[in-house]
Amino acid sequence: MPYDPDREVDPAKLRTFMERVKVGEPDLYRRAFRRLCSLTGRKIDDPLEAEFDACVAALEQIYWEESGKHKRARRITDKRGRDGTVETFRYLAMKRDPSDGFLHLVDNGLAEFTAEHVVVRYHDRFSAEAVECARRRLADFGIELPREAAVSNMAGVGDQDA
Repeated sequence: MPYDPDREVDPAKLRTFMERVKVGEPDLYRRAFRRLCSLTGRKIDDPLEAEFDACVAALEQIYWEESGKHKRARRITDKRGRDGTVETFRYLAMKRDPSDGFLHLVDNGLAEFTAEHVVVRYHDRFSAEAVECARRRLADFGIELPREAAVSNMAGVGDQDA
């Protein structure tokens, strides 16, 4: 039976697999990358908290692949510690300019791990202004909105304040 990265629970094995398939099999690489980001080790009841951990894991993996060094996304995790997850995502989505993390993730084809993408997907947890800023940034970069959120927002959902 061929290796299935979607079932792997060992981050080290996923990283080894990713190194082997990155150049020749980009679809397998992306599947393994997404699986790696989902393995944070924390037991989380709130899916938005899990999304935050996956976003941080994605960004830190990109940093590692770019530099070969383990670089932590300290500023953003410290902000979450001070202000909470919703406020941190809102802050990132509403910044005048995209964050460095946003640019790194988008440049690597991982827009679904950006704060903006998460804000649009979880539109009911954020203010209408934050959702609109996130949607605009994604559109400015030619990133397709998540299908579910695009339909929901057209129905008027997402106008609640966080």
